[in-house]
Amino acid sequence: FESLSSSENGVSGSHDPSLIEVDGTFYSFSTGWLNGGNEIRRSTDLIHWDYVGVTFNNFQGNAPSGESWDTEYSDVLDALHAPSMDTISFWAPDIVEAADGGYWLYTCGVYGRDQQTSPDVWDRACIFLCHSDDLTPGSFSYVGMIFQSVLASSGSRVGEINAIDPQIIYDTEGKMYMAYGSFTDGLYILEMDPHTGLRAAGFNEVYTDSEVHAFTAGRFTEGSDGDKYCGTLLTELYAAMEAPVIARHDGVKIYNDDGTVKETVDSRYFFMSSYGLLASSYNMRYGISDTVTGPYLDYAGEELYSRYGYDGTGYKAMGAYQFVYADGSAMSMPDGRYEAEYNVYAPGHNDLFTAQNGVSVAARINRYYQAEVSGFSLFVNQYYLNSQGQIVINPNRYAGERLRTVSAEEVAQITGGSYQGVLMQETEDATSAPRISSAATFTKTGENGGTFTYGDMSGTWTIFGDYFIKLDAGEDGDIYYGGVSPAWIEGLNAAGLTVTAVGQETGMSLWFNSDTTEAA
Repeated sequence: FESLSSSENGVSGSHDPSLIEVDGTFYSFSTGWLNGGNEIRRSTDLIHWDYVGVTFNNFQGNAPSGESWDTEYSDVLDALHAPSMDTISFWAPDIVEAADGGYWLYTCGVYGRDQQTSPDVWDRACIFLCHSDDLTPGSFSYVGMIFQSVLASSGSRVGEINAIDPQIIYDTEGKMYMAYGSFTDGLYILEMDPHTGLRAAGFNEVYTDSEVHAFTAGRFTEGSDGDKYCGTLLTELYAAMEAPVIARHDGVKIYNDDGTVKETVDSRYFFMSSYGLLASSYNMRYGISDTVTGPYLDYAGEELYSRYGYDGTGYKAMGAYQFVYADGSAMSMPDGRYEAEYNVYAPGHNDLFTAQNGVSVAARINRYYQAEVSGFSLFVNQYYLNSQGQIVINPNRYAGERLRTVSAEEVAQITGGSYQGVLMQETEDATSAPRISSAATFTKTGENGGTFTYGDMSGTWTIFGDYFIKLDAGEDGDIYYGGVSPAWIEGLNAAGLTVTAVGQETGMSLWFNSDTTEAA
């Protein structure tokens, strides 16, 4: 384990991360406000991060073409009706390897007019493509325009797609796609050209406001320019959902409860997005499909959509929570910035990333519920697939742990069977207070498992395979499938075990962290 000290409590100010690995070094690209590009950070272990700079180098000197930044990126200025590049924010990037070497950066330019000083009361955004040979600040040259949006600054935005949050995914045949979209009119997917990085159907030029509106108005007429421009709808319309990410896992094995393989799925796609309001009710949910364009279904066989504005369908992989242990210990951050306990609040806008060593992580935003702990940080959590081929996310920040064989004896004896548990629930309003953990007990009564209690929940648990676990909460409860993994338990500052599972009838995540304070 790499012990996570309080001085390494995430990376302050990192928003909307996208990860890439280059020769064993990891890079995180994230939103840049009015600071000259997307922010770049570097790590050798996915734990400690160094700030590198911004993609457009604060517009210092000339752009890679030798022209001024405003000249090289004139398409972006035209699409946004912006006077200069330094008036634009650059949101939610995705960074991927380019076909012929170097790297493609898909990023969003965002520009909002001041309604008090301009009659042109539109908020404009565009997704555009850049290329860099080596990821250094200032090396990103303009390639082409991908998608534009023109939204009313106030009132209804229904019927218009927001041109933000691009994310690239390849299918098993090497076809390239980009998922995108946010809030106003659903999330979409476009086929891309894997050789150029641009759209497969063309439409890589700058369009007028009226042309953009015409495209979105005609997007459901099959074969029309609007259909080609906007792509395939992945979610229901008018949904409080954003930040789509699609991860592909190949050779996914589905297991019987005795650890034998039931079937093997050639490729499984996981489509995750963030529901609710990014500063208060964010929660991460996903659906599953055997094809990249969907449909993506949840535990109940429903396609993903948002309801009530803050929750919806889908497996709820993560919402707000805090682990507090028997002696009152909790996750804390006395690092000179704050002297306060913290929690995981409004987690979302995540990347799903698998490193070359096989470790899969969700890199996400973390906010803090307490008023004295403001802002947001980059947090990285390991995820894995359970015996049903579903994603479960370790609630503890990644500290270098690897999956290994775990026995029933270890589960029951590591802390005398004492754990703290958190069960995700629906988000009822725009400010979802964290779910606070409560005590749980695991008792071994048989060779491969035993009984557990957690609040009003009680039932049986069984270990099978190397690390899979099944928790059966009885006739009035759910059945949860997950895994048991080593983890660095924050708040206790100690190595322990975490149980990470998801309900088969509710889609809610259920977590247990071993509690050494109770055992002591």
